[in-house]
Amino acid sequence: MITAKTRPLPSGNTRHSTAFEQAVNFLPMFRDELMRHAARTPAFAEKTREIRLRAGQCIVLETGEGGGIARVGNAQSGSREVANYSGIARFGNAQNGSREIANYSGIARFGNAQSGSREVGDYGGIARVENPQNPRHQTTIPVTAEHLRDLIQIFCDYSIHSYARQISEGFITLEGGHRAGFCGTAVMNSSDKNKVETVRDISSINLRIAREFPGCSDRLFELLPLESLKCLLIIGKPLSAKTTVLRDLARNISRTHKVTVIDERGELAAKSRGVITADLGANTDVLDGFPKRGGFMTALRALSPDFIICDEIAGDGESVAECLNSGVSLIMTAHCGSVEEAIRGTALSDIIKHVSHIALLGTGRNIGVLQNLWQRDNGTSKKLVQIGENDTFHFSLVRGGHTEK
Repeated sequence: MITAKTRPLPSGNTRHSTAFEQAVNFLPMFRDELMRHAARTPAFAEKTREIRLRAGQCIVLETGEGGGIARVGNAQSGSREVANYSGIARFGNAQNGSREIANYSGIARFGNAQSGSREVGDYGGIARVENPQNPRHQTTIPVTAEHLRDLIQIFCDYSIHSYARQISEGFITLEGGHRAGFCGTAVMNSSDKNKVETVRDISSINLRIAREFPGCSDRLFELLPLESLKCLLIIGKPLSAKTTVLRDLARNISRTHKVTVIDERGELAAKSRGVITADLGANTDVLDGFPKRGGFMTALRALSPDFIICDEIAGDGESVAECLNSGVSLIMTAHCGSVEEAIRGTALSDIIKHVSHIALLGTGRNIGVLQNLWQRDNGTSKKLVQIGENDTFHFSLVRGGHTEK
């Protein structure tokens, strides 16, 4: 693991609060309650990366830091109960002078509501528990199927047909780069049974909050040999900040090179009415909404980039090879939890042979932190070598044991 002085994506700056409020604005029927909740628990709201809405359930705020889920009862019931994956914490009567937390590993006792790092209080008749170790907070804001139907209309600017392609793919990209993914019943194409025509009876929505963290790619940028780089694949599990790091990397590279971003889902550039709202650098062009294959060809023929950057690549090895054979460097992301998965998995089987470097990002409390960077030995052999650095920040090459099949 790289031992540089890298940190998880920061929390507590104003960009977080702005992004949270911007995302909540797409949920008008819940906005006031969520903003009151944010005012009462600002540290948690600032770190929230997903807002999950499920019909028949209460809204859940997710930080992506791993762990259990906090379930908070109503203050009028006279009891507080917090359940998580490791055990059950129970809080006694609201009139009780002590709070007792029990779980499978032992019992923690708090003399009063102000004690320790857990705070028990009332919020509009609602009992809440703040636990900095807990990555999820289940509010007491109920969601109905009607709410979800109304939200889909709002996300589509009340023109469902204009968003038919995005709906069939299970997500809608919103202004600011936020993405609403949803679950429901697939309606299949009448002539192609493998193609989803649309989605009906929406049962849940996951609103992923887009944020910018200038400088979050600095360590990766410093380690990359830009002049000789052929093809970088940035990998990580879901909620490892791949898109956030990729966006910032485009900004860093554009200071010295021409960059074209293929923004198929509209998340990288957060383009709104022709204006790019995300900071991708002054020397970056954006192909918004282009499928990757078509975007590659347009970039090569019309934009003469030094680097082409795209998000979530899979199954297009032919286009990747054509770009690399045209003298352009590629930077892409993919969902993989380890370098072994990237090398041996079938999803990237036609792409991995073209990759010269692989960067792994952390999740949980190391979200967005560069864990390892591998380069292909001499650019040709099947063995990978790991690029690391010692405490004096000098680069060193350490042979890794990962091999391709």
